[in-house]
Order: sequence, then structure tokens, then C-alpha cells
Amino acid sequence: MDLRRVLASVCSSDFNVLRSSVSYQWANAAGIMRGYSGWTAADFTAFKNFMLNVYYPVSSDFLNRHNNTCSTHYWLNWDMSNLCTVLAIGILCDDVAKVNYAIDYYQHSGTGTAFIGRVTTATYPNGMDQGQEAGRDQGHATMEVPLFGTFCQMLYNQGQNFFDYNPWSHVNPPLLGVSEYIAAYNINTTNTVPFTTYNNCENSNQTVISSAGRGTIRPGWELVYNYYVKVKGKTAIYTTQFAAKVRPEGGGGDYGPNSGGYDQLGFGTLTFSR
Repeated sequence: MDLRRVLASVCSSDFNVLRSSVSYQWANAAGIMRGYSGWTAADFTAFKNFMLNVYYPVSSDFLNRHNNTCSTHYWLNWDMSNLCTVLAIGILCDDVAKVNYAIDYYQHSGTGTAFIGRVTTATYPNGMDQGQEAGRDQGHATMEVPLFGTFCQMLYNQGQNFFDYNPWSHVNPPLLGVSEYIAAYNINTTNTVPFTTYNNCENSNQTVISSAGRGTIRPGWELVYNYYVKVKGKTAIYTTQFAAKVRPEGGGGDYGPNSGGYDQLGFGTLTFSR
């Protein structure tokens, strides 16, 4: 695996924009390259300071204030990408306090939509959990799985299992439930999924699932499929189908030339296949 290509893939995106869905990837790629012989200790330190001084303050402030809006004003992809950024920077910089902040935000204290009590808007007996952005459009709904999966994978690499964290004993843990729901609706145009009316704190009422962008393809399902099906032995019909449809997962820029094509690092077939 050419680690320089991984970092270059991230760097080729919106460098001049503090885009949180890209910034966690900067930290992830740098973590992979931590021991790369072509990167001096001084350069690595400079990069960590760059992440701490440029990206971390923006994401931290967003999670703490949400630009002075109410708790569900922002969609899950906003909140989860900023939470991923704080977590990734904490891991990169060996900053336990930042890692613990991300965990506590997700489990207990989060004021936004990445708090576990808000990451899904309904749960169903068939094992599906309604994605928070399902009524918005599928281009954004399909972002939920790669972002949520990345959050769980980063913590798993640190010895913390949030893949299986399921405090309300739903049929499936939230990540798998959301993955099954979104994959089922987007794998083809014939599948139907239930929908429960969603209303945020600003009365943005959604009464039906959105068909806008239906069939959007993003990388990210290999991570979910390989953990739940290959490691845990679970049945995940639609996640399995969607992972097969995307396989092999490409990297940055393979899913659109604009910023949305870089919202996830990709390379999941290479990095997560078992």
C-alpha cells in the first residue's frame, strides 16, 4: 500500500476549506504514516501542531456551540464528521482527554446529533434503524455509514468497542441498523423501508423518506460488512449486498470530482477485507 497516495488523496481535496469530513482523514492518514522513514520527527510534530492549531479549534467549537443553534439544527453528517475530527486528532496527538471527550459526547453528553440518542430517529423490529438524514436526501444519508463506521473503527483500534455498543438492546447496534436501512433503500428502487415522521428542533417536519439521490454510491460498507458479518457472524443482508456492489472500494476522487467525492477516505476493500 502506497501510504503517500493515501495522504495525497486526502490533500487533493478542499485544502483551503476547513471541511470536517476531510480533516479527520488528514489525521487518519498521518497516523498511518507515523513510522514512515521519509517523514522526519520534526515534520511529524509540525503536522500534529497544524491539526491541533488549525482544525481542532473549529471542530471543538462546533461541537460545543453548534453556532448557537438548537440541538438538532445540524444534520448527523455535520456532527459526526466534527466528532470524528476531534477523535482522530486526539489519537494522532496521543491526547487522552480529546479521545475521552469524543467517547463521552457520543455516549452521554453530546448536545448535537452525534449523541447516540439522536443518531437514529426510529428503530424497527426487522433490525433496521432509521437514519437521521433519510428524509433529507440519499446523497447525505449515505454519508452516515462511512462517518459512523469510521468513528467506531478509530475507537476499536484503541481497544474500545463501539461497534457493539447497544444500550437500548435494539435488534442491531445502531451502526448496523442504520447501515441495513440505508443500504436496503439505495441498493435498488424496488425495496421499501419503513419511515417514521422526523421533526427537528426547528420544526423541519419530514413525513416521508426522500428519494432524492437514491442509489448514491459511496465507499464505507466494507468496514461495516467485514466487522458484523465476517467477525461477528451476523446476518446483514443489505449491507452485504451494498458492500458487494461498491467493491472494490476506491479512494478520494473516485466518487465525484467535487468536495463530496472526498467525504470518505475509501480503500475499504484493501483495508478491511477478512
